[in-house]
Amino acid sequence: MSSETFSHICTRLLAGLLLAASFTTPAHAFFVSFSNTDFNTTTAYSTVATFSFSIEISEPLQSGVYSNPVNAGIDYSVSGSLVSGTPSTFPAFALHRPEPGAPAITGSEFYGQGSSLQFEIAAGADLTDGVQITDLAEMDDFALPSMLIEPDPLLSAVTGSSSSPVFVFNGREIQDITGRSRFHPALLVLYSDGTGSLRNSNNIVNNNVYTEIPFGSEYITNLTFDPATTTLIAPVPVPAAAWLFCSGLLLLTGISRRKTET
Repeated sequence: MSSETFSHICTRLLAGLLLAASFTTPAHAFFVSFSNTDFNTTTAYSTVATFSFSIEISEPLQSGVYSNPVNAGIDYSVSGSLVSGTPSTFPAFALHRPEPGAPAITGSEFYGQGSSLQFEIAAGADLTDGVQITDLAEMDDFALPSMLIEPDPLLSAVTGSSSSPVFVFNGREIQDITGRSRFHPALLVLYSDGTGSLRNSNNIVNNNVYTEIPFGSEYITNLTFDPATTTLIAPVPVPAAAWLFCSGLLLLTGISRRKTET
């Protein structure tokens, strides 16, 4: 076998292996993650001191709509002090879902209890540096709970935005498999104009007598931020197969050049 024939066979074999690797690379999960340190906060009703959200999405990071996406785990916390007269009558709260030591909340449990998650990554968004809020597309009002479209006039602390939402996390709990009641699961909404809000959702704390806790009746905090610099999703590492594919292309290019020169 001539050296030229052997080189040709190796080139075709390498090309086939690289092509197979590019199609068998598993889709990467990604994390939506942020906390109170990423925002400027202003108290509207009661005082939220800290909050933190971490959501693992088991889908590839790409442009498109994420409406209740497949997720492998949700972990979030909200804590603060409460004014007198709230439905819970508590002086303070420290919600952590899941509770410390408990397994992560999976998508089936999260959506099954009445919670939801919606956002859309805009077409053409540059995802190499992660996802900033400017990379999210505005959503129609149907993504918002009706109370946020037409605020309750009795809650004067509720403020709205003139723009459409780009991110909605609604931790509403209408049923609880543990049998425990919770007043404080969160509703977080971010808008394209650099404003947002964090408040308790309209949770149901007693399924037997259907006690519903209205939106924002426990706490409301207004948020402001720079949409261009506020990152919700960190960059996803390039899969090893992608590096192999690029390295292989360079190798093939070198082989091709050598054959041309000879």
